[in-house]
Amino acid sequence: IPVTGCNIQRMALDQTAAILKQTTPALESESDYEFAVAALPASIKTFEGFLQSGKDNANLLELTAMGYASYGMVALEDQWERAEDMSDEADILAKRTRGMYMRAHGYGLQLIELNHPGFTAAYKKGRDHLDRALKRLSRKDLPGLLWSAMPLFMAVNVSRDDGTMVAKLPQ
Repeated sequence: IPVTGCNIQRMALDQTAAILKQTTPALESESDYEFAVAALPASIKTFEGFLQSGKDNANLLELTAMGYASYGMVALEDQWERAEDMSDEADILAKRTRGMYMRAHGYGLQLIELNHPGFTAAYKKGRDHLDRALKRLSRKDLPGLLWSAMPLFMAVNVSRDDGTMVAKLPQ
């Protein structure tokens, strides 16, 4: 059976993504907090780089969503909470943190979309449509649900004074 180069590349991508997912405990168990935080951006961009070749790879979507949410939470939100209220630094950190969370949210939605095309559209249409879409999800959709919902709520939390962020929550 002839195998094209494209199929071999896809097989390699899928295998690499699976291996990358298996390596996440190494970063999660890192005892040096600063080292782990410094390593996160390179990991995230590696995942995102691989996604350029496999936009429909569930492992890469999950890793990228988790990476952006984690970086927002452990690196930026921590700095934002320590910044003086109403300072320029606090504003910049809030925007950066929100940006990381919204990227994670987007990748989480893409992860759900792999098995449930139209989920994002239902989410945007409002509560009734979202409720119907949620009923179609199963246990295998939990990572996508986690990495779409949690970062959205975290983004709203760092943007409490921004009504446009609150409006992104399902009504």
